Parts: sequence; structure tokens; C-alpha cells
Amino acid sequence: MNVETLNIRHLLATNLVWKGHSINHAAEELYLSQPAISQGIKKLEQQLACKLIERSRRGTQASPLGEVFFARVERALGLLDKIASALPIDKRHNFSRSVTATLLRAFSYTVRAESSKRAADQLQLSQPTVHRAIADFEQLCNTEFFYRSSYGSQPTRQAKYVAQHIELFYSELQQAVDAMEQARGESIGRLAIGSLPLARSDWAPNAVSDLLIDYPAADVSIYDGPYEAQLHELMHGRIDMIIGALREQKSGLPIVQRAMFDDELSVVVRTGHPLCTRKQVRVEDLVDFDWITPHNETPGRQVFEQVFFDAGLQVPQRIIECGSFMAVRKLLMVSDRATLLSSRQVGNDVAANLLTVLPLQLPGTTRKIGVSFRKGWQPTALQQRFIDFLGQNAASE
Repeated sequence: MNVETLNIRHLLATNLVWKGHSINHAAEELYLSQPAISQGIKKLEQQLACKLIERSRRGTQASPLGEVFFARVERALGLLDKIASALPIDKRHNFSRSVTATLLRAFSYTVRAESSKRAADQLQLSQPTVHRAIADFEQLCNTEFFYRSSYGSQPTRQAKYVAQHIELFYSELQQAVDAMEQARGESIGRLAIGSLPLARSDWAPNAVSDLLIDYPAADVSIYDGPYEAQLHELMHGRIDMIIGALREQKSGLPIVQRAMFDDELSVVVRTGHPLCTRKQVRVEDLVDFDWITPHNETPGRQVFEQVFFDAGLQVPQRIIECGSFMAVRKLLMVSDRATLLSSRQVGNDVAANLLTVLPLQLPGTTRKIGVSFRKGWQPTALQQRFIDFLGQNAASE
């Protein structure tokens, strides 16, 4: 289901009933009548097709599935509180009680698209409706979130912070729904993976294949692209994890990295390359050849340059910068260029006699391979199972 359609006040009311074991408690907290609270619970249960709250002579309490759901809803509502704490508003608890899904969606879509027109198109609303929602949101937050520039209306840094946490709020709600569905035995759920180059060897695909045996109806998405772009998606809750070579983390970045195995880079060329006839290859033999390298200021490029620095040699200058494995593979096959890759990445091409790993060990090129996710992120059963499969497959690498 689309969690963006859930009524925030209904979520808040039902969550308060769960915490206080009392409809009366929630009514007092929200200044609503008990029938209004009961009606909100009923509507939320209808949307989720699940009984969340049970009432008996022992009192009001969450159902077993409700316990699973609200443990995560509590985390989501905490993100709304985090937004409020960054705003110049007096009664911060009023933010979560006053904000609506319409306001949150209009704001976050506009910030992401940097255009109210594009946001309106994505939301299938009129542009004046989105404008009104943005104005209402700014009034609620007592903050102006956009400034005029030659490019139009641009979001401030604070606007981007708020929009990021709105996206994380909805990501947590989706986790809550998925966890509840998995708890009632449904083999469904979502997994969004950011895939760095080595993850495209057998390691990660085998883990996905194993996962789909346990969860055949799971919705699995795999995204590639530069690390910085994937990190941005991770921090906004659009992907669940990044798998591949781990990075040296910047101070204060809320990322947790879990290493699973070590990997060493090798010199890879086409089968039939002039160096393939040699039983032993030295770094000195590589200087005069053309190369394919990662883009400048990436860890892979730094490793490439360090190989020649450590040997006291000049770094080759005739290079093609390329971040696409498929393009690198094709360029190798039609030229005498060389590149640095993991032997795991080219295992199938080596077996097919298309590419060759030269007999040369490169000290200092060992990298840790593993998985990165947001600090504090709690995986669903499906997501944890995938991480377990990654670990099991890593043991055979």
C-alpha cells in the first residue's frame, strides 16, 4: 500500500492508545473526543486491513500485529519530532498534531524536484494546490523555506534537512507496514539495494537469488551509480543499503559499515594482449600501456596511482576514465588497454577466455567489501535475511 495516504492524526492517536493502553489517554493528549479517537483507529485498521487495537475487560492493548506495527511507527513519529526540534516554533509537540500528509508530501516533492510545477505533476495536483500547501507548511513551521534566484524558487539548506526527514518518516512507515505483513506470514516486502561494482559479481546476485526462495513475492530493486549518489539515496531512505567496497567514512556521517570479506585488485587485459605471453609481469611493464581507470578523486583512482607511486614510476597519462563495468569490459576486449579490477568481477569472462588476469600481485590494493546502512536503521525480517545471505555467500568468496 502507499503509506503516503495514511492519516497522520490517526497514526498519532492510535500510537498514543498503544502507549497509554487507553483511548481516554489519547483523547486527553490530542484534545479530541473518545468517539473521534475510536473512529480514527477504525479507519486506520481499515486501510491496513488489520486489527491493531483490542479491547477487553483487561483494558485496551495492541494486538500482536499491532505491537509489531507500532514499535516502528514510534520511530517514524520520532522523525517528525526531530523536524520540529529544528524549527523556530514554540510548542513543538503541536507540529506532529497539526501537520497533514498533504502538507508533508507537497513540501518534500517540491524540495526534491526544485519546482512546484514538477511536484504538482508528480502528485497529480494543481500547481495552486501545491502552492497553498507550501504556504500552510511554512506558516506551521514559522519558517521561509525557499528563496528566489535566477533559476527560480530554490530550497534553503533547512528545507533540504526537513525534506530529508520527511522522506525518512515515510520510509519508516513503509518498514512498519512491511514488518507487520511479514509477521503475519506473508512472504512479501521490499528491498532496495545500492550496488557498487564488486556487488555485481556473483556475491550479491547469489544472495538475492537465495532471498527470493524464502520470499518469492518480494519487491527487490537494485540501483547502480556513483557512491556519492547512492549515499544520498541511502540518507533519504530511498534505498536500504549499499553493498560493495567500503569507504573511509567522513566524521559525523551517520553510516554503519559491516565488512564481510577482503578483496584484492588485479591487472586485467583482453586474452591475447601482448603481456599475456609473459610468465611474470612487473609494474614497470605496465607504464607504456594505455589504461582505463575510475574517475578522478575516487578510491579506485587513488589505488591506481598509488601502484605506480610505490614503484617509483610515473603514472600513465594515456587513460580513459570510466565508471561503467560494461563499458570497461568492452573497451578491454577491443584494445590493448589495461585496467584494475577484482578477479571476482571478471571470473565469468576469464572462464570464457575473453579476459585475462595478469600474474602480478599488487600490494596495497586490498579493500574491504561489505554492506553500509544508516545508523539506527532496523531491518525487517526480509532485509535481515538478505544481510544474512550476504554473509553466507561472503564466506565462500
